[in-house]
Amino acid sequence: MRGFLIIAFLIVVSGPATGSEKPGIPRGPAPVETQKAHAVFRVTPRIYSGAQPGGDAAFHELARMGVRTLVSVDGARPDPVAAQRHGLRYVHLPIGYDGIATQRVAQLVKAIAELPTPLYVHCHHGQHRGPAAVAVMAMAREGWSSEQAMAWMRQAGTSTNYPGLYGVVRQFRCPDPEQVEAAGELPETTVVPARVMAMVVIDVHWSRLRAWQRRSWKPVPGDVTTTLHQDALQLWESLHELGRQEATQRLSADYRRRHAVSEERAKALLDETANPGPPSVQRLEGLVGSLGESCTACHREHRD
Repeated sequence: MRGFLIIAFLIVVSGPATGSEKPGIPRGPAPVETQKAHAVFRVTPRIYSGAQPGGDAAFHELARMGVRTLVSVDGARPDPVAAQRHGLRYVHLPIGYDGIATQRVAQLVKAIAELPTPLYVHCHHGQHRGPAAVAVMAMAREGWSSEQAMAWMRQAGTSTNYPGLYGVVRQFRCPDPEQVEAAGELPETTVVPARVMAMVVIDVHWSRLRAWQRRSWKPVPGDVTTTLHQDALQLWESLHELGRQEATQRLSADYRRRHAVSEERAKALLDETANPGPPSVQRLEGLVGSLGESCTACHREHRD
């Protein structure tokens, strides 16, 4: 009898052996230290979130972490062949910054319901669209509330400049089994509009310029593959070509005006990098700052 009372006391004090948390919901999403993958979080035991994997080394690292399926919600075409070399499956379900369409929500739910887990869900930087997609999956299959989902998005760095992403989470309704079944196949790659691809390219060149800025406008030691001027040129050319597209010309006058301002500021940055001699750090900082401001303002009003 004494032994029975001791065991009963320990159970009352310590609680159940499995803990008081709901299955599938950890204490909270936690960042993961990685070498080749970036902005990685372990959101739940079945879901990781992060930035776009940068080649074989990143795929290898994710596979070693136990990831089995990659789900890209970015506009850029993924590399399923490289992923397959590391035993990973790729699914491409691109979404915009203005929200997630009903059919895409159903496909995201289908992905976590049917694909091998853990999943690694990513956009480009791992801050906005990817975390929103993860939030949808976690609400549908991991028992999250909308409050938990929005707290996760804030933790991941999802900007409030994209209210459509938060709106999807705030107003989430889980698709029924018939909607999930009717969502269709989960493709390895998806064809996206030319304008979306142009924005993807611009984002890549902008990221390269921001990397120059973080290095105080100094090149990577031993890297002779590119120069600051070349990166500035590619950014300006990408903006210029996007402005010439017929689809862009059909957009609102306000968008075209804002785009023209960004293009002019990119051209000023290009001209500054063409000057002989060491660049003026103060001038470069001002030009990049003004270009970033014009792009952010345009995104806030028009990015989708």
